[in-house]
Amino acid sequence: MKKLLEHYPGAQRALFRRYHIGGCASCGFSPDETLGGVCARNENLDVDEVTARILA
Repeated sequence: MKKLLEHYPGAQRALFRRYHIGGCASCGFSPDETLGGVCARNENLDVDEVTARILA
């Protein structure tokens, strides 16, 4: 997630706005997690869909 946020600073806002990920302690993520891991533990979100949302 660290590299993702470095390249796409708006990613955290997009994740929170659409999926409520990263806004609080219970739905947060750590910098060393992967997007796939974050998606897996948040209702098995489709990584391609989440990626498209971040890039939009």
